[in-house]
Parts: sequence; structure tokens; C-alpha cells
Amino acid sequence: LAAFEFDALAGTNTQRLWQPVRDDVYLQEVGRKVATSVPLTSVAVYEGHMFAGSAEGLHQLKGDELVEVSELREPVNRLVSAGGALWAITGQGLHRLQNGAWKMVSGAAMSDVCEHLGEVVVAGGNHLWQVKGDALLSLASAPSPFGITRVVSYGETLYVHSPGRLTIFD
Repeated sequence: LAAFEFDALAGTNTQRLWQPVRDDVYLQEVGRKVATSVPLTSVAVYEGHMFAGSAEGLHQLKGDELVEVSELREPVNRLVSAGGALWAITGQGLHRLQNGAWKMVSGAAMSDVCEHLGEVVVAGGNHLWQVKGDALLSLASAPSPFGITRVVSYGETLYVHSPGRLTIFD
């Protein structure tokens, strides 16, 4: 019996320091598995669609299967959704999906992409670039003294990672 029902049956009038709380239905996420014949290297969501990269290229989730994206058939190292676009980093360069079309932005080796203060920042080798239209503009007058593996924006600060090091870009 609930506490108030028990009190009513016992004939007591106890003052409580708590109020009963309504028990609402809590909706939980439901997971599912999607079979793939190759290991996936990266996953990203862009415009409500899930994309996955692999050594065989880019795939898009359609229904219960991963379907090849014919525009990008080279090995995908990293996928990032930033600045209103999907960015794919491959061994051949940096590719962008925007407004339904793929475009190669750079043929240089890149390691990461992030959005920082409304701008897209790209890291590769020991350099940082800002994306302006279809071009990459250098963010620093001199290269970094170390190789950059990741770049992350948090709290209006740009963090640069390399093996064994985390640095703030100033």
C-alpha cells in the first residue's frame, strides 16, 4: 500500500516533508546492429543521414544496410560534420559534402576538422588552416613545431593535440 493509503487505514494523520511525484513514462533509445563486411574507420551524421567511412570508401546508412557512396571510393580516415557540411579526410585529401555535392577542397594530407567560432578549421601535418569558400588560408605565420593529430574547439579556445601533447592555439 502507498503511504497515504496506509495512514488512512491506520487512522493517523502524519505530516510528511515530501510530496509524491508523478511517475511518467521514460522513452529510451533502442539500438540495432548494421552488418558490414569491412571495419569502419569513422562515423558521422549530416543532415539527418548517417555516413560511415572504411578502407573501401564512404557508405551511407539506408534502411538496415550501408550503401556505397559512389562519389568517394577511396579509403576514409575520418568523417566530421562541421560548418554545415560533411568533411571526409582521405589519404588523397580533404573532401566536402555541401548542398548535395561533393568537392575536393585540398589534395594535401589532413588529420582533423572542427568548427571554431563559426569557422571551419583544418589541421594537417604541422599546420592549421581556416576554410574560406573553397580555399584554405593559413591560421599561423609559422608552422607548429610538432605534428598535429587533432584539433578541437571548446569554450572559445582552440586546442591542438599531438602524441603526448595538448596545446592551446593562440
